Amino acid sequence: TKRYAMSRLRRMIMCAYLGLNADDMTAEPEYIRVLAASKTGREILKQMRDKAKLPVITKPAAGRELLRESAAADLYTLAYPNAEMRKCGTDLTMSPYIEK
Repeated sequence: TKRYAMSRLRRMIMCAYLGLNADDMTAEPEYIRVLAASKTGREILKQMRDKAKLPVITKPAAGRELLRESAAADLYTLAYPNAEMRKCGTDLTMSPYIEK
C-alpha cells in the first residue's frame, strides 16, 4: 500500500523487533554509555563518578540495560554490505576507545 512511506514502515518494523512502544520514546535515558574518551574526557569521567545522576557505563558487559541497545546494533550490523563486517554481538564485547 502507498498509505505509509517506506521509512515509516522501517521504523515500525524496528520498533516491533526491539519491543519499543510510545512510552519508550518519551522516557528519560536510563544510563550514560561511554563510546570513547580523550585525556580530557577521562578527567570528566572521574568527576562524573560522584556527580552524575545516571549510571555511567564504561564496560559494556557490566550493564544489562544494554540488551535492547545491543539488539538494535546487531540489526544494524546485519545490513552492512561487507559480509566480513556482519558480526553480531560485538556491541557487548568491545570496550570504549580510550586515547592514551
